[in-house]
Amino acid sequence: MIANGILAVVAVVALIWAWIDNTKPGLIHMNKLGVVTGKSLDDIIEIIGPSNSQSSNINNSTIHQWIIPGVHLVLLFDSNNICLGITHQFVAYRG
Repeated sequence: MIANGILAVVAVVALIWAWIDNTKPGLIHMNKLGVVTGKSLDDIIEIIGPSNSQSSNINNSTIHQWIIPGVHLVLLFDSNNICLGITHQFVAYRG
């Protein structure tokens, strides 16, 4: 009886963890990006979720920022929403 309860709790925790992993971008998702130059904004959003902010830049380009606990990523996109590269990245590691 107790073993069944423990298994049920473990199953619920696993489901919650899977849900959190799939709904919040994090370092795991950032690692899935690979090389970002040449990828479309839609492709990047599909992997790490929508950006927290965006702003216009020169030559009809845009800058998109992803800010999550321990990670700050800023990417530059051309007028066709193709990534031109990383303008800033920061990852905090706990030792």
